[in-house]
Amino acid sequence: MAKEMASRRGYAVEVFTPRYRRELGIRNQESGVEMHYLKPLLSYGKAAILPQLLWRLRRFDIVHVYYPFFGGAEVAVLARKLWKFKLILHHEMDVVGEGEKRDVPLFASKRGTSLFFTWHTRKILPWIIKNTDCVCVLSDDYFMNSDFGRLYKKMGERFPTWRVVPNGVDVELFRPTNFCHPEPTHQSESLVRGRLREGSRDSPSAVGGRRMTELPTILLVAGLDRAHYFKGVHVLIEALRILKKRGVNFMCKIIGDGDMRKVYEEQAKQVGLKNRDVSNFAAQNLETSPFSIVFVGLVPHDELPVHYRNATVLVVPSTGRIESFSIVAAEAQACGLPAIVSDLPGVRVTIEDGVTGLKVKPGDPEDLANQLEILLMQKDLTRKMGEAGRKRAEEFYSWTGIGNKMEEIYKKV
Repeated sequence: MAKEMASRRGYAVEVFTPRYRRELGIRNQESGVEMHYLKPLLSYGKAAILPQLLWRLRRFDIVHVYYPFFGGAEVAVLARKLWKFKLILHHEMDVVGEGEKRDVPLFASKRGTSLFFTWHTRKILPWIIKNTDCVCVLSDDYFMNSDFGRLYKKMGERFPTWRVVPNGVDVELFRPTNFCHPEPTHQSESLVRGRLREGSRDSPSAVGGRRMTELPTILLVAGLDRAHYFKGVHVLIEALRILKKRGVNFMCKIIGDGDMRKVYEEQAKQVGLKNRDVSNFAAQNLETSPFSIVFVGLVPHDELPVHYRNATVLVVPSTGRIESFSIVAAEAQACGLPAIVSDLPGVRVTIEDGVTGLKVKPGDPEDLANQLEILLMQKDLTRKMGEAGRKRAEEFYSWTGIGNKMEEIYKKV
């Protein structure tokens, strides 16, 4: 958003963020955006108390805060009272305690953290909202099912104006090229066709840029650390076990890294999936290695489009309401790739169900396996969904369109 407003629209934009690591510079400039990395007075995880914002924000007409920002949003409200600028609060997600980790291996609830989140939501968040000129939300679906939505219903006319402004995608970087889809590899293709929901029809057209291979490819892009416990990697691995049992050929690529990677690799091994050596990945013969899973590790952002184009379907098997939007589903659609996402508020509206992808029950590997089987088998259906996904990304998630929305909001406030 900052780059869009600065480089393309001529606004003077500065970004303030905590300096979590000593090696980060104090400030730099990129695409017309001046960056400030501030040393926290106190930090815990991603929360950081930044009292220097109190005087640093005095020069601005508009301050745009992405929430949650513990230690920053509160100071921004105090600064607004002093300097009389306009404050926009952009709701990215609710703050959810760690109690939801109970269904994920190796996690234990930390009651103290959950109590703090609950106290902050009940006592501090209403005060922040009351002192905000406009609230931006990622979708009306997530908003109405969130803590912000509950406060909106409670506060009524006292709640500030709110507008839907989703996260954006560089649709020039994330774009499709010509491709060929893998042929179906399951003997019961006719049975799979029978499971397609009413109204789905095949299309001979092609988008996307995926590599011709005998194996359809499943892609997941997510953090593999404890902070991203809700990404549902364990659900996907169990769904892959079910697909293998059914005789559905596939390979799966998981992009991301973190302290849970070894746990997921061990889970994959226990269910009989072949762990592939990433160092030899490009040279291996994909046609002779069904039921394999590749942990690719971290991939630079500008290299992600290649992985989207070389896949058959993206999966977003999130398990908890902390997930409010799926940027990877938006990126995948921009590349002409259908996505399967969990039926959670905010996440589910990133796609158009049955048109650009499919929904699954959160935490249900059987349902995920069923939906994967449909898209792995139906090459013409995935092509049609890919076409529709590209159009959806251009319409809803391009930075040009989102910049237009945001500029209109800036002018109104």
